[in-house]
Amino acid sequence: NRMAAWCLEYTLEILKQLGPEGSTRLGVDQDEMEQWREIVDNMYYPVVPDLGVFEQQDGFMDKNLLPVDQIPRHELPLNQNWSWDRILRSCFIKQADVLQGLFFLGDRYTLNTKKRN
Repeated sequence: NRMAAWCLEYTLEILKQLGPEGSTRLGVDQDEMEQWREIVDNMYYPVVPDLGVFEQQDGFMDKNLLPVDQIPRHELPLNQNWSWDRILRSCFIKQADVLQGLFFLGDRYTLNTKKRN
């Protein structure tokens, strides 16, 4: 969600620099830009309050948070040994997106926030 919001914010900034003529040339009208701003302003970022950890999705922390070193070696790599449904229900499919956002948008987060996540 943070990366999606960043993309919209960046696009809005570029369109602002281009001015009305540039926006029109690109086929983007004021209503669309207002809709993007509303999306950015109302984006949902799930957080586990007592841990201060961003969730990839609501309920992520309810998944079986199995440490990777507890997966039997014969089951690795997961994409070749687990069903896609099992992978989707596991903790191994999602949280990397949160870490990617912290990496690419690192200047928006404190060191403590990065360490917790």
